[in-house]
Amino acid sequence: MVCPDVFWTRLKAFDVAPTIREIYARIEALRHKEIEMTMKKLGDVTPEQKEAIEELTSSMTNKILQSSFAELKNLANQPDGLEKIELIKKLFRL
Repeated sequence: MVCPDVFWTRLKAFDVAPTIREIYARIEALRHKEIEMTMKKLGDVTPEQKEAIEELTSSMTNKILQSSFAELKNLANQPDGLEKIELIKKLFRL
């Protein structure tokens, strides 16, 4: 039998998962758009150079978002966490 506190904690964590997916998708779309614009400015680049740019931007994005997403998950467990998450969704226009 699952303790009520554990149940509510898990339920709140599920509430934040769609927000995390939406933020990630928005940031990834922005990253790809910026890469595309940069590639046009650079002109001819080798496949290796393009891959290096992809890896660099992906790594930076993941490192920035990892701590943000961990904090979102922590917010879900706070008494006023869902209200804070709603504010974050507004900030990202989700």
